[in-house]
Amino acid sequence: MNLVIPAQNSTAESHLTPVKPPSVLLMGAAGSGKTWSLSTFVEAGLEVFVLGLEPNAADSLLDSVRARNLPVGKIHFHEVVPAPATWDQMDLVAKEIQRSSYEDLSKIKTGIGKSQMTHWLQLLQACKNFPDDLTGRSFGDVTEWGADRVLVIDSLSGLNQMARQFTVGLKPNMAQGEWGVAMELEGGLLRKLAADRGCFFVLIAHLDRNVDEITQATKVMPAALGNKLAPQIMKDFSEVVLARKVAVANQPEPRYEWSTNDTLADLKNRALEARSSLPPSFVPLVEAHRRRIAQSATTPNTGA
Repeated sequence: MNLVIPAQNSTAESHLTPVKPPSVLLMGAAGSGKTWSLSTFVEAGLEVFVLGLEPNAADSLLDSVRARNLPVGKIHFHEVVPAPATWDQMDLVAKEIQRSSYEDLSKIKTGIGKSQMTHWLQLLQACKNFPDDLTGRSFGDVTEWGADRVLVIDSLSGLNQMARQFTVGLKPNMAQGEWGVAMELEGGLLRKLAADRGCFFVLIAHLDRNVDEITQATKVMPAALGNKLAPQIMKDFSEVVLARKVAVANQPEPRYEWSTNDTLADLKNRALEARSSLPPSFVPLVEAHRRRIAQSATTPNTGA
């Protein structure tokens, strides 16, 4: 089903609407179809802007668009990959590990190669003025876009690595305070993007198992930078969805599905249904937002 939403000006004026488009934390194991599902936004008539924070992050998305016979021009991509260590830097790290104790490693004051780990700053610049690697065009501040666009960070794992590198470089053992600095760096960016926007927002994440500090139960959560950060990140999203690849008996191909209702994971739904098995599509989110906008537009203004 193709759903085309009305065009909106991608400017700060979109912030005047009282209803923000949904923000989605889509988490799942590698190969569970997370990036592939992004092309369903194109089916809904949106332009998709992806910040690829892992090598080859564009491959699955472009393959999905072509497989669905959708316009590739609706896809915009910018790669900001965490800096790989040079051979000399790896040599320095190895020698430091060889001659130092675990405690001594945590007391290293300056991270090896920290001055070269500038990819976090490049990421911030990309958010201030999104550069499309596919066309060479720039699309401005992501916080000023409207609901005809979606911003995607793919993925949280790359964000973790960049925040750590920016904080301590290639230091092999972070001190407790350094973990706190890196976590706040990452959490602050995600809070900014979840709250200060007029477009749809999707964060793709891999999985981790954490102990819920309140219930003491082991839950599936996004693999964030530090166990305490994952629950904090989840609170800022309107939808927290689990992507799965399910083997089907007597079928050569697996089934890809989403879940918003799983006892082993802390999930959240507002626009999506509360179900253990949903089609892996963002179209219902766009439809729900359109209904909310229509309802808001027809609600009588009872103010003075």
